[in-house]
Amino acid sequence: MVVVSLAVSFRGWIQIGGRAYVVSARPESIAQPRQEITSKLARKLAIVCTKRRNGAHPFLRTTGCAKRPAGKDKVMNTSVPVVIDVNGASIAVRQASGSAPGIVWLGGYKSDMLGTKAEALSAWTAGEGHAYLRHDYSGHGESGGDFADGTISKWLAESLAVFRRFSKGKQILVGSSMGAWIALRMVQELRKAGDTGVAGLVLLAPAPDFTVELIEPVLTKAQKRDLSKKGFFEEPSDYSAEPYIYTRALIEDGRANRVMTGPIDTHCPVHILQGLADPDVPSGHVLKLAALLPSDDVTLSLIPDGDHRLSRPEDLDMLKRAVADMVRRVA
Repeated sequence: MVVVSLAVSFRGWIQIGGRAYVVSARPESIAQPRQEITSKLARKLAIVCTKRRNGAHPFLRTTGCAKRPAGKDKVMNTSVPVVIDVNGASIAVRQASGSAPGIVWLGGYKSDMLGTKAEALSAWTAGEGHAYLRHDYSGHGESGGDFADGTISKWLAESLAVFRRFSKGKQILVGSSMGAWIALRMVQELRKAGDTGVAGLVLLAPAPDFTVELIEPVLTKAQKRDLSKKGFFEEPSDYSAEPYIYTRALIEDGRANRVMTGPIDTHCPVHILQGLADPDVPSGHVLKLAALLPSDDVTLSLIPDGDHRLSRPEDLDMLKRAVADMVRRVA
């Protein structure tokens, strides 16, 4: 079952295959009953949304999870992180004690745990009395290591190590962009090991399999040549003066960590927040993800004017309401 809502005061129709489906929501609540849409319909919507996009996907231009411009969307945090060693990398961790279910933040590609959304959740969990755990992947933020050495497998292993060492009881994973990919892989690996601690997922602008689905299909001949000869290629960023580096190791490792190849059994409720004005992760990609969660309770909240970062005050309110709703459901 996939439940779709629009995060504005809205009532409208979607017509697919001669049938009309109503989608409605009030802005003050994202937890109310909404139009149920089957996985089959979600797949059709994914096809429609994808076909409406013209030209190559711009994920390579901005990565969709880019470093924030200097002086913007950065909240200073004077606390000192705990540093642990994970496979030779120094991983910075911040933990706040509190009640279960705890909240675990998983950031995006080239982002860190002091960003706007992570800090907004820090303030919310402190006010609500819930435990809160976050860390920086190697090559990110306050952690050690070279970003160019990173892969999904490496960052996944670090996230699992932090989760296993610091979390206790039921946990809700909140993954942003690439962090959603890490969250889905974490559930798979934890379940495989018999750990059922993950009780819910909240995914923001999720970009699972982005190396395979969003990067590889639009690689130019020059980029392919650089990957083959140099082992990496660079792309300018709209968010930073420094170019972004995509390595052959990252792309090859991405293929080994794919999750969107068939049904994804998370064994817990999932709430997805997706901006329809996201220039980096197309709505079709997110609808495809939702359609691959047939056995789970899935809510997809579409934000008509939301971009990829979802860091505006109204977006942060949506995030906090989504997490609060998930807490009530799994507590």
